[in-house]
Amino acid sequence: MKTIKKYALIILIIQLILSLTYPSHALEPKQYTPSGIELGSLELRVDELMNKYVGKSTPGAAVAVIKNGKIVLSKGYGYADIATKKPVTKDTVFEYGSVSKLFVWTSVMQLVEQGKIDLDEDIKTYLPDDFYKELKLRYPITLRNIMNHSSGFGEYPYDLIALEDSNDDMSLKDALLLAHPKQYFEPGTASVYSNYATALAAYIVETVSGEEYYKYQKNHIFDPLSMSAIAGERSWKDNPDILINKAKGYSKTDEDTFKDSGWSYVGMYPAGSVIGTAEELALFASELMPLNQNKTKLFKSNATINDMLSPSYEPGFSGTAHGFFEFDYPEKKAFGHGGNTASFSAQVAFTPEDSFGFAVLTNVSGESNITLELQSMLLGSSKVEPIEDINYIDAHKLEGNYVSMRRPEGTPSEFISYLALGKVEAVDNNKINFNIRDMSGTYIQTSPGKFSLTENSHAFFKVIMPEMTFRLDDEGNPKQILVGKGFDMSILPSNRTIPMLIGSLASFVIYLLFLVVGIISIIRLRIKSKRTNADEPKPVYKPRAILTAIGSILFANNIVLIATIITNPFIKYSSIKPIIILNYVITLLAIGFIVLGISKWKSIVSKSEKIWFSSTAVIVMSLISLLINWKFYALF
Repeated sequence: MKTIKKYALIILIIQLILSLTYPSHALEPKQYTPSGIELGSLELRVDELMNKYVGKSTPGAAVAVIKNGKIVLSKGYGYADIATKKPVTKDTVFEYGSVSKLFVWTSVMQLVEQGKIDLDEDIKTYLPDDFYKELKLRYPITLRNIMNHSSGFGEYPYDLIALEDSNDDMSLKDALLLAHPKQYFEPGTASVYSNYATALAAYIVETVSGEEYYKYQKNHIFDPLSMSAIAGERSWKDNPDILINKAKGYSKTDEDTFKDSGWSYVGMYPAGSVIGTAEELALFASELMPLNQNKTKLFKSNATINDMLSPSYEPGFSGTAHGFFEFDYPEKKAFGHGGNTASFSAQVAFTPEDSFGFAVLTNVSGESNITLELQSMLLGSSKVEPIEDINYIDAHKLEGNYVSMRRPEGTPSEFISYLALGKVEAVDNNKINFNIRDMSGTYIQTSPGKFSLTENSHAFFKVIMPEMTFRLDDEGNPKQILVGKGFDMSILPSNRTIPMLIGSLASFVIYLLFLVVGIISIIRLRIKSKRTNADEPKPVYKPRAILTAIGSILFANNIVLIATIITNPFIKYSSIKPIIILNYVITLLAIGFIVLGISKWKSIVSKSEKIWFSSTAVIVMSLISLLINWKFYALF
């Protein structure tokens, strides 16, 4: 018994010595997020944010946080299926939306590293001749242009997302030929977000590698990283087993109310079709931050990661790094991307200096409270100070309205861009307010023409537009706002100035009133004619009446077109093409009856009838002119 006690005492003494010599895990240095949150309290802080918004701005969400190559938080919140009250877990699968683009850029850089692609070579080098000719480009494009979202393409707003699987095996090549946008500005002069250009880059990956893009993505990214809960083909046939864990997608109706809006099937699938868990996305980010010079599994050399995450658009401000969006924080830089589909939202970001990253996924469209606030909470906010230099640009010279350069130029949807103008207002010589929709951000000039966001601004600006640089023309007037990340803006085009926009709206109202008055006058004339047993109206009366009816039908047809475009953000071109064709038919009829009325001019007895007919003809032709100006006759 004494021997046992003796050995027990020796063991206790050894343990005491070891505890003093080697500090326990509890005494290890604490770890923090880039914003300064201690990892031990991270879950509590994330829970607080999620409790604030889950059930209000989204039915469910999943978060994964990674530090030094290890998942330090992975958790689900809310419901993956509201009807069955199925909870979100760490295994719930969501749609990544445009975060999918990061896999395209990684694929491109793999081929660059292998010497198979030159980012500064004309893309026609890598495309079949017949395909390249179909693009009908005004200017040559490089892959660097595409990765910077500066390829010159406007937006093609049709056929991007379908809400049901058509079981269509359309190739990526055919999808690109079906819906290619107009190239309306010179590549390299502006950063304009383009789903089309991203899919075009993926097609180049196909042509260079000889593999269909979704197979290349799986073979060279997903499989090497052992990403098993992820899929990237248009209808996810590359990994259908994970669909059992896929959340239902929703759109927000009223406060705290959601409606089932289905899953999204992306035609140009490389731009937004990847689905997976939050953990898979966080682990992908971790692979771009190899620890202690460990070799990445994505590239032959870690130097390629450094190249990929270097500025590639406009040096000197937060913008784009070979497709990855840059986010500036105090003394460090983060990289990442956001994503949206018809029913899901996503955000991923990582800071290589801290070996820290996170991914957050929600099952509702357009969610920004959680996705953007979580990024600010984890990564921090930049502090800016005004410049002391006397050569700053007077902010009052920058005042005015600006329009996104990501606009559907040359399509019937072009008017949509002018319903959400950005407005710059000077607070003083060195500070501006920027307002767009119902959001506002305050910026301070930090170098001549360059403005940085202050603390008290909407989360959207903190992530998407933390800086803006004004580009001036030769006379010193603003012509463009450089934002990077595909969100550059320009002054209003000469045919879309505020007076022109007001004039277009006023004209539309005048046409409506005139046609209504015209119809009423014809009805009154018919009633009066019947009551007095008067002779039938003169021959010219019928063309005038018919012309009024035709003008009314043309007006109504375009009201239907406008309503269809506004109410359906995922519209198919096939749904509006008949309306546009009808515009042509109605217009030909209108011109025909105007000619008929002119041929019967001499038979017009009443001076008032001549005025009515002439006025109706002018109004109808003015309406046609307005519709042409706004591209309501554009056929593709």
